[in-house]
Amino acid sequence: MIKNISNKSLQTKIMLMFFVMSVVLTFFLGVAFYKNTYNNYSGFKRTEMITLAKETANKIDRFLFERNADLKVLADSKIFSMDNIPSEAKQSYINNVVKAYNTYDSISLIDDYGSVILTTKIDKNIGISNDILKRIITNESYISDFIYDEKTEKYFLVFSKVIVNKKNKKMGYIVEKMNFASISEIIEGVKIGKTGYAILEKTIESENENQYGNIIIDGHKFIRAIHPIKKYYSQKNGWLVSVIQPYNEAFSIMNDIEKYFFFVIIISIVLLFAFSLLISSQITKPIKNLMNRMSKFTLKNEKYSSSNITSNEIRKLTDSFDILLEELEFMMQRVLEKSGESIYIEEIRKSFDLLFKSMPNGIITVDSKGNIRSINDVALKILDVSEDEFVNKNLYNDFGEKLKNFTKALSISLESDNRINEKICYLTSSKDELIPFVFSTLKQTDFNGNLIGLTVVIRNLEDKRRFEESISRAKKLTELGELSAGVAHEIRNPLASIKGYAQIALYETKENKQLNEDISIILSEVDRLDQLIERFLNFANPNKPNYDYCHINKILKETVEIIGHDFGKKNIYVNFDLDKNDLIEIDYGQIKQVMINIILNSVQAMPKGGNLDISSFYFIGNDMLEIHIKDTGDGIEKDKIEDIFKPFFTTRSSGTGLGLAICSRIIEYHNGVIEVESIKNEGSKFIIKIPARNGVKSDV
Repeated sequence: MIKNISNKSLQTKIMLMFFVMSVVLTFFLGVAFYKNTYNNYSGFKRTEMITLAKETANKIDRFLFERNADLKVLADSKIFSMDNIPSEAKQSYINNVVKAYNTYDSISLIDDYGSVILTTKIDKNIGISNDILKRIITNESYISDFIYDEKTEKYFLVFSKVIVNKKNKKMGYIVEKMNFASISEIIEGVKIGKTGYAILEKTIESENENQYGNIIIDGHKFIRAIHPIKKYYSQKNGWLVSVIQPYNEAFSIMNDIEKYFFFVIIISIVLLFAFSLLISSQITKPIKNLMNRMSKFTLKNEKYSSSNITSNEIRKLTDSFDILLEELEFMMQRVLEKSGESIYIEEIRKSFDLLFKSMPNGIITVDSKGNIRSINDVALKILDVSEDEFVNKNLYNDFGEKLKNFTKALSISLESDNRINEKICYLTSSKDELIPFVFSTLKQTDFNGNLIGLTVVIRNLEDKRRFEESISRAKKLTELGELSAGVAHEIRNPLASIKGYAQIALYETKENKQLNEDISIILSEVDRLDQLIERFLNFANPNKPNYDYCHINKILKETVEIIGHDFGKKNIYVNFDLDKNDLIEIDYGQIKQVMINIILNSVQAMPKGGNLDISSFYFIGNDMLEIHIKDTGDGIEKDKIEDIFKPFFTTRSSGTGLGLAICSRIIEYHNGVIEVESIKNEGSKFIIKIPARNGVKSDV
C-alpha cells in the first residue's frame, strides 16, 4: 500500500496527508468533547436524583416529627390527666383531633392491660396486634415500624405515649394510628422526567446514605438514588426513599448528542475531503505550470540535455521549490487567519449590536482619542440628550455646562489607570431639575495592551435604589417566613387545647344560656384564628413553583374578566399594551394569584372610577419579562410605600394585610422582583419582573 502511495502524484500525496491529519484531529477533538459532555451531564443527573431523594425523605421525616409532636401535646393535655373530666368530653376532644388531621385512622386511650378505654373507631376495634400492644404498655413512648395491613392492603404506623397526672400517677396510654395517605401524597408527588417516580423501600445494610447507581428491574436498566428516612429508637427496620428513572429516558439527551456527533463527523469528513482536494490542487498548480514551461524550454533547446544538468543545479531547483512552497504556505496561513478574523469580528459585531440595543442599562462607547462612538436609547433618556447632540462629539471640547462634570470624569478615566465604579453624578434637565445617575467605566485594550477606548455603563439612581430595596425586602421576607412557620405551628398546639377546654366548659354549662353563648364565641374566635394561621402559613411557606409554559397576556386578560364584570358601573376603563413575546415558564396558579391581588388592589384604590393600564414587555438582552399595572387611584403615602409588602400591614379595615406579602413571596420564588411607584392622589404603578428561565417560547 505504501509503495502504491509513493507512485502517486504530488497532488494526491498532499491531499491524502492533509485529509488524514484533519480527520484524525477532528475525530479526537469530537471524542473529547463527547466524553466531557457525557461526564458533565452524568454529574448533573447524579446531583438531581440524590437531591430529590433527600428532599423527599426530609419531607417524610418532618411529617413524622410533627405527628410525634401532636402525640406529645395530647399526652400532656390535662383533659386526659384530670380525673373529673367526663368521658364524653375526652371522646369529643379526640374526635375533633382526628377530624382536624386526616392522617389519623384512629386515636385511642388504653389502660395498662392494653384494653381500649376510649377510641374514635365506632366498633372499638383499633386494628393493632397484641404484639404492638405489649410494646406500647412496656414503653413510656413508642413508634412502630411501617406495618402492612393485609385487609386494607395499606401501610400504617402506631405512635404511643404514657399519660401521667400531677402526682406522676399513670393514667393510661394515648395511641395514634396513622395512615399513609399523606406520606403517599409526598411520594406520589415526586416526578422526574415523564416516567420517573419514587417509592419507599426497606433499608438494606449494604446501601449507604445518598447511594446512586444503576439497577436492573424486569430486565430493564434504571438509575436510582436513595436517602434513608430517620429511624426512631423503637423501630426495628429502617426505610428509605428510592427515586428511580429509566436509563434511556434519563440519558435520552445524550443519545441525541451522539447522533448529532456522528452526523457532524460524517459531514466534516466530506467537507475536509473537498477542502483537501482544493488545497492540494492550489499548492501543486504552480509547480505543474513550471514543469510544463521547463518541458517546453527543453524541447526547444536541444543543448540543454539531462547530462548537462548537474546535481548542484537540481539542488538549486529543489531549493527554489522549497522557498516557493514556504511562501505559498505562509500566504495561505495568512489568508486563513484573516478570513477567520473577519468572520469572527462580524459575528461579534452582530451580537454586540443586539446586546447594545436591548441592555436595560445605559451604554456609551468612547475611542482612545475621546470621541464618542455610540450610545444606546437608555443612556440618551437618562442624560436627556439626543443622539445627534452626543455621538461623534469629543469629551475634551464639545460639551457645555450641562454635562461638563460627567465628560470631565470620563476624560480623566480615559487618561489614567483609575477605573470608576458606581460614581454618582448630577446633571441639569431641561426643566432646571438636578437629575442624579450612577456610572461606571471600563477600559478596553487590544492583545498588546494598547488602549482601544472606554466603555461607560450608566443607570438611573432611583432605579438602582428600588432594585436594591426589592432584593432587601425579599431577603427579609424569607427570614420572616422561616420564623413564621415555627411560630404558627407552636400557636396551633395551644389553640387545640383551648378549643378542647372550651368544649368541656360548653358541655358543663349547657344550662346557662348566657355563658353558653360566650363560650360559643370563644370557639368561633378560635376557628377564625386557626384560619388566619393557615393564611399566614401560606405566606411563610408557599409551594415551590410548578413550572410550565404559560401566556402572561392570557393570565392578565382572564384576571380582568374575573374582577371586571362591573367595571362599566364603576367607571373603570382598562387599557392593554401587551408584548407578543409572552410565553415563558412560570407557575400558572401562583402568578394568577399575584395578578388578582394587585389588580384588585388597583380597583379598590379607584372608588370613583379611573383608568387601569396593563402592559407587558420582554427584554431580549437579559431574558426578563416585565408586567406594569398602573391605576389613577388614591395612591400611597410616601412613608408607607416601604411597608405595603410587610405581613399584616393594611390601610383597609377589612383587609388582613397578607395579600401583597404573599405576592412578594411568590415572585421571590420565581427569582423575580416586585416594585411599586406611587404618588398620593395621583395613582400607583406596580412593576413585576420575572426572569424567563429558558427564554420565551415560540407559540407555534
